[in-house]
Amino acid sequence: MKLKKVFCFVLAAAIAVGAAGCAEQGSSGVVGSIVDGKYVPPEATDYTVNVFTMRVSPDSESEIMREIQERLGCKIIVSAVPDNDYDSKLSLFVASKDMPDVYGSGPIDAFKAGATLTEELIAQNCPDIYEDFLNTCEVAQVTPQSILNRWTVDGKLKAFHNGSKNTLPYSIVIRTDILKELGIGIPQTMDDWDDALAKFKAKYPGKYPVTAMGGGAIGAFYMWICAYGVVRNQWALHTDGEDAPALRYWAFEPGLRDAVLRFKDWYAKGYVNPELATMYSDPAVWQSEFINGNTFVQQYVALSQQLWIEPPFGNADSVIAKCAAVNPRATFDVCPFPTVEGYEPMANCGFSFSGYVTTFGGHLNKDPDKLNFVMNMWNRLFSDPEINFLSRYGREGVTYDMVNGSPVVKAAYSSNEDRGKAGFGWPFNGMFSIGPKVQEKLTTEFAENMRNKYYYGDDAVYNRERVKYSNNPLVTGPLIDASGNDLGAMNESFRTEYEAMFYGVINGTRNISEYDAFIANWRSTIGDRMEELANTLYLRQWIS
Repeated sequence: MKLKKVFCFVLAAAIAVGAAGCAEQGSSGVVGSIVDGKYVPPEATDYTVNVFTMRVSPDSESEIMREIQERLGCKIIVSAVPDNDYDSKLSLFVASKDMPDVYGSGPIDAFKAGATLTEELIAQNCPDIYEDFLNTCEVAQVTPQSILNRWTVDGKLKAFHNGSKNTLPYSIVIRTDILKELGIGIPQTMDDWDDALAKFKAKYPGKYPVTAMGGGAIGAFYMWICAYGVVRNQWALHTDGEDAPALRYWAFEPGLRDAVLRFKDWYAKGYVNPELATMYSDPAVWQSEFINGNTFVQQYVALSQQLWIEPPFGNADSVIAKCAAVNPRATFDVCPFPTVEGYEPMANCGFSFSGYVTTFGGHLNKDPDKLNFVMNMWNRLFSDPEINFLSRYGREGVTYDMVNGSPVVKAAYSSNEDRGKAGFGWPFNGMFSIGPKVQEKLTTEFAENMRNKYYYGDDAVYNRERVKYSNNPLVTGPLIDASGNDLGAMNESFRTEYEAMFYGVINGTRNISEYDAFIANWRSTIGDRMEELANTLYLRQWIS
């Protein structure tokens, strides 16, 4: 089966304004210019740009932040909160009608409070990121308009992003020194995992090898539900069987029920941490389980650039580096997505345009010149390699070193507080994905060799012959039925309730008959209509 190429360039001729030096006037009479075909907003050194994000609040008077502000031509005030406080703080901003200039929109009220954008405005003020957006759409084989529709409310475009490019699945790291203690090799099948978990529990009866990860209660079981052909929160394209080809929603996959019953057995045997459902909200808590050896497997090790499982283990604040520091004799390897009879393993990867997309405060619509400036500044922050490295890693030789061609933050700056004082590490929620020039600087021989070893090689553990890639996005826009019901929005309440049902069956507070009744009600209420509509609207983008 061949994928249908649906990409088309949508940049209108009116955007491609003139020759270098041509003037472009803002609504207040301030004149910008076109240089080398790109819009440059008015010089405005007195602008203060307020950024709201997570984790790191940099000292705006630090040496690194002063240089970043000088290069970007404005004062930057960054406010950050812990991950779990982000949405509630955004809602407070909305209630007070005092929005940040830049933030990552999460709650719907914060999303609607964003500035109204146009594709032309984005192309003018964020030319590098906009071009990357078009390229990402082309590679992902979706139309730019179908993605822009996701961020449009009542005909108004409220946010923009160039897409995250997780074209390879997340890897899974395992403590091989612990496996050696247990007298076993790296688990390959779900039966192997039954044996490994049993032997770990027998040797360490006070520990729980299945424990919290990011992504809620279901996220803790990520790689094991993938063995049953299920990727949480993802649509999947199925190409075989009576209904093929077809898009199917993850929660209705038959393998998920089988997985839940297996996890229920694990819980009864003491393998599953009983605090799992609440621990995931604090990364420091659940990461400490792996760091301190309470579990021997770590999920969600991203391969954005390279996988550090050998010395020097990358940035000092990485889970692997911290684990190695606590356990000097620890050794690591990657383990495959396990297999189980009757199912094909499936892993999350692809191009995603979801999540906390970049939003500019709605108040900026009243000051078009500042909106132009802020958008252009944000574009340069993620497109200029020197500025981007300053903001993410700090200063070479001071806060980071180049190891194997890649930036590795020094141990002295491993905490968010340390990075904040130094003035770097703050671009997080609300950021664009890095542009091509920054990506080129990070694409090293070491990273390419690692990808070949783990992903592209014939014997690679994550070769496509061994695990199916979910290849999202598959449903690239709204699911609104003939009666005007937004089935995607209605689905959110069911999805939230499902998390409690999923873990309830596992820990024994709910039974499997309740689970079956819940799924049946979900499907009859909106689920079957949602799948039918998804196939009607979006399947054609993926097949010829």
